[in-house]
Amino acid sequence: MQSQNRVGSKQKSTVVITDELVNKYAAVTGDDNPLHLDEEYASETMFEERIAHGMLPMGIVSSTLAEFEGTIVYLSQDAQFLNPILIGSEVEVCCTILKQLDDNKYKVETSVCDADTAQEYISGTAVILIQ
Repeated sequence: MQSQNRVGSKQKSTVVITDELVNKYAAVTGDDNPLHLDEEYASETMFEERIAHGMLPMGIVSSTLAEFEGTIVYLSQDAQFLNPILIGSEVEVCCTILKQLDDNKYKVETSVCDADTAQEYISGTAVILIQ
């Protein structure tokens, strides 16, 4: 199966960041920051409205990485949070193999962008093990 994973191979996912998804993420993680859950509170912040948890789309990165051929083990992630994701945004997650590090390890570019405007929300690199 590993032969399908080559430098330049890509996996993509598209997800709408809904109010329901944000509330479920908060419930599962216990992250009840009012910036994500309380309209009135969020309206007084620099964002002027609720935004998604930064780590919520990173979970989508993880599931997108799992779409590569083989059994995927997520070893590390470097991520820069560039712009807030507003509730209702449709995001596109793109994972591209940049380099094969050894027989089973790969360096992967990970990005989360707005599906309509291509504005980048999160940029980073991951290392994955593929078996």
